[in-house]
Amino acid sequence: MNFGCALITKLVLILVANSFILFPAHGFQAQQQALTADSTDETAKGNTASDEFNNDLSIDLVEQDYDLWASEVKSEFPDLTDRAAIYRRALNQFPKHRKLQADYVTVLTWNSQFSDALSYYSSQLLNQQLPHYALNAVAISARETGNYALSKKLYLQILEDDPQYYDAILGLSAVAIRENNFVQAEAYIQKVFAVEPENEEGLSLLAFLYNQQNNKTLEKVSVYDKMLELAQDDQEITRLKTLNLLELGLIAPAKQAMESSPELYLTEDWIKLRAAQNTKSIRRIANDGRSLENEELVNKAFHNNDEYLNLLQASDSSTDKQLAYAYADRVLLLNALTRHKEVISLAQQQNHLVPQMPDHGVLSIAESYLAEQEPDNALDVIDKGFNNNQIAASNKDALQLAYYAALDIGALVTAEEYLQTLISQSPAWLYSADKQIRKPNPDYQTVALMQAMHKAYTNDLEGAEDALQKLLAVAPNNNEYRYNLANVLRWRGFIARSNEQLDIIKATDPDYLPHHISRAYNLIAYRQFHEANQLIEQLPEKEINNSVKRLIEDYDVATDATFYASTSGGNSSGSQFSSNDRNFELAAYSQLFNDHWRLLAKSQNNQSSFFGEKENILTIGVGAQYLSKNFISEFELFKVGELNSAELASRIEYFHDDYFSFNAGYQSFNKQTPVRAFYSGVSADLKSLGATYRHSEKQSYSVSWQQSNFSDGNKRQTFSISGSQKLYQSFNHRFTLSQYLYLEENSEDSERLYFNPESALGFSLAANYQQQLYKYSDISLWHGISLEMGIYEQTNFGSGEIWTARYLHQWQLSKRSFLNYSIGYKQRIYDGQTESGPDYNLSYGVTF
Repeated sequence: MNFGCALITKLVLILVANSFILFPAHGFQAQQQALTADSTDETAKGNTASDEFNNDLSIDLVEQDYDLWASEVKSEFPDLTDRAAIYRRALNQFPKHRKLQADYVTVLTWNSQFSDALSYYSSQLLNQQLPHYALNAVAISARETGNYALSKKLYLQILEDDPQYYDAILGLSAVAIRENNFVQAEAYIQKVFAVEPENEEGLSLLAFLYNQQNNKTLEKVSVYDKMLELAQDDQEITRLKTLNLLELGLIAPAKQAMESSPELYLTEDWIKLRAAQNTKSIRRIANDGRSLENEELVNKAFHNNDEYLNLLQASDSSTDKQLAYAYADRVLLLNALTRHKEVISLAQQQNHLVPQMPDHGVLSIAESYLAEQEPDNALDVIDKGFNNNQIAASNKDALQLAYYAALDIGALVTAEEYLQTLISQSPAWLYSADKQIRKPNPDYQTVALMQAMHKAYTNDLEGAEDALQKLLAVAPNNNEYRYNLANVLRWRGFIARSNEQLDIIKATDPDYLPHHISRAYNLIAYRQFHEANQLIEQLPEKEINNSVKRLIEDYDVATDATFYASTSGGNSSGSQFSSNDRNFELAAYSQLFNDHWRLLAKSQNNQSSFFGEKENILTIGVGAQYLSKNFISEFELFKVGELNSAELASRIEYFHDDYFSFNAGYQSFNKQTPVRAFYSGVSADLKSLGATYRHSEKQSYSVSWQQSNFSDGNKRQTFSISGSQKLYQSFNHRFTLSQYLYLEENSEDSERLYFNPESALGFSLAANYQQQLYKYSDISLWHGISLEMGIYEQTNFGSGEIWTARYLHQWQLSKRSFLNYSIGYKQRIYDGQTESGPDYNLSYGVTF
């Protein structure tokens, strides 16, 4: 029997084009696939065929003239299921008829009844002499049922008799492809070409083989060209060659070919074209920062994505997975353009598709949530991506995003777990299998940097600086290390040292964008707002770079109008100076203008109840504030409630460097004049001098001198020294120790309504512990306790203990607002009498 088939080439190419997982059939399998008709009930059809066989064909003809009988059966019953049923009926009468058996096992293979064919061979034909076509059919059935050893054995058995039996050689190649032995598979095909260079089945199989290998696209084009030369007008090959152009990324010629002969192409082909156009244009935008500001390219990317989505939505054959991938490209594009709200909105609208998106879509959604200060949603998206196997467990971008999201919600343990995963996946060296050769791991630098910066994010700035210095000692030309060191130095308050690092970066890479961003932050920290604004205006990607957008936001926070309000009070008892006090302060500053100036308005109301009387000092004033790198100055004209004269208040602070600052102040009416003194008709002025040494973010020390001339002739001088040391600070905890030494002298006696010691000396030591209770992006809540113990000694009245216990909350409500409050109980000594009572503090600030 001759089972050759002219349709084999086209069939195999169709399989190639659709990237079927199963490899193509050859010889008899191709013939049977081409001839197989659809069947909804094989058993019923088989019974009908048997009846027709009994009526129209004599079974005796099998023995008399088998070839005639087989030809009649083939002509009368083209359906393979019917034909197999007839062969079974004939075998009931002639069970040992070798040609009948050979054709039966072959027809079973044609009809994709591979298991039945293999079972029949094993039970009836094992070790029997069979024609080559039957052995080839059984070999195909063995291959399709995964019995590669038997398949190869049968092919080799054929080749022992006929070394030029091409179906067997190509069958061995197909088995090798199934076993992913591509080199051996190609060797078998080339063996056929050595004798018959234009063997069509060999060319078809070679094209399919190349289709399984990503690095063989050019070779596949060459195979298609040969097939076109042989087929000339074969439209299917023309179609497939066009599709292969798409695989090569040659979108323009593929588009031209498809539009010139649209009738040759299927809907799925147009989907592939739109997918290729979509992918190319969006990846260009996402991967090339310069393209982000090219409006034409951006519009083209959106247009291509729209066309792709519209085609998918209009096609009955498209799948949710295809739609998910198309929407993933959409969110990738929107995220690259920092249109994060649109990303989140689209993800919520297409929520059912998110679980099928590839990793770049999931990460774009997570990054947008993080940018919009929704870190819990960002972490949820990433965790689901890991659980759904959308994101590989080793995906470093995902692990980094998850780390930052976990930090932003205060989940330190979770963040450190992600960081440890990154560390474990990124050793400093990569070794060969035998451990004899090693090379640097390119991912190590990124993870080493994250380890160093983790110290900074958990408030160990000194440790972060040390870690970064060690990294730079090994890689002094790594500007990313140096840029982060500059940031850490700024956070520590060492702006000059930070600028030194940025100068080094500028000398080696003047266009490095992070360097310019960090420089702008340093200018803001130094109150050089004109220079900062100029630098920001020159930065590229102002509308699309997250870091630049955050810089602009932080610049606005530093220069916008602000409002502060505070109140404090207490109710003391035990001494002749005991009173019920309430103090209120309001202050408003305008938006910065002319890069240096703000207008201000202030009001202060100090109230006190004593001896059954209630008195207050109310001041209301307006003025201006001047800001520069070296100076902060304030000037205010204010009015005291019951006085008719205008009063003056001024204060100037000079910043010598990042360590030393000096201040001086004057108030023609001391706003802290005791209410009892004012009640007695006494007023006072205030002159002050001070200096501060700031050793680091952990230590600072101050000295202060003040002098007041009271209208009753009393002259008061005070001198104080204070210090503060943060002994421990971590992500969720901090412990601070502070000291305060106070000396006061008055020229007049103490026989006055207000407290006026001849001289007094006080010393106190305070410990403050705080714990972070809540964190969500820019929002945080710290609570803590403060305990102060000290000694106060007053001339002529001896000494005694003073102390304060306080519980506090500190809210950071956003980048632009805060709220602090505390309640406590304190003890003081006045003229030898112990006074004690509760007190409270409340303050709020907001930037508009």
